[in-house]
Amino acid sequence: MLFALVPTSGACGGSDPDDPTPTTSTADPGADQKQEVLDAFGAFWDEQVAIGRTGKVPQDAFADTAVGVIREDTIARLNQDIEHGTTREGEPEFKDQRVTVRGDDALVIACMNADDWRFVLKDGRKISADAGWVQLARKLTKVEDRWLVSDFADEYTQEECP
Repeated sequence: MLFALVPTSGACGGSDPDDPTPTTSTADPGADQKQEVLDAFGAFWDEQVAIGRTGKVPQDAFADTAVGVIREDTIARLNQDIEHGTTREGEPEFKDQRVTVRGDDALVIACMNADDWRFVLKDGRKISADAGWVQLARKLTKVEDRWLVSDFADEYTQEECP
């Protein structure tokens, strides 16, 4: 698993209910639910990494980890890579994950470094992103008692990663 919710020893974010910055502490009563969201987010990335390595998109790809536009977009991107004979090796790193849950909707904001998640071209050349740590955000939706990655959330990625 790529992710673990790391409790902090203080609060971050404000008391404004519209503030997307979560408050996380060791006594957080929603910690189990936040961990479920983070596990679902991690499962989505684990599946993306595994498919990228094999170079084959299964018929039921992301059926248990994603829904809607993000599922369609991810499958399309992977199919495009495969059509060009490109696979992946390695995996992205994640840190500073923050989770906000509101009812059946959740938001994960994380720092990701894809430099070691290289493209392997048909001729064997390997290409690294060399972008360092960048922030990404994904929305998740609870569907039939399970969390699925459901959309991009670029409006929350205005901060820089350390």
